[in-house]
Amino acid sequence: MITPDLRDAARWDDVFSWWMADSFALVGETEAALDSVERMIELGIVNYPFLAEYEPFLASIRSAPRFGRLMEQARERWNAFEP
Repeated sequence: MITPDLRDAARWDDVFSWWMADSFALVGETEAALDSVERMIELGIVNYPFLAEYEPFLASIRSAPRFGRLMEQARERWNAFEP
């Protein structure tokens, strides 16, 4: 069970937000999954190629228009990234 405390913790940690996105997507909670994807991008997870095409747990939300918009944000940040 995902408690309010767990949801709150995911707002501050990029990897935990990713895990939450995966978890929500796996159980069909699309909006919660997309909220978590948005947050993880805001927190710095911008591996656009992996997220957009290969991350298996996000497969169920890839067709959502909002996911496409979020991937555009991730792609822009990915392209601007300089190590």
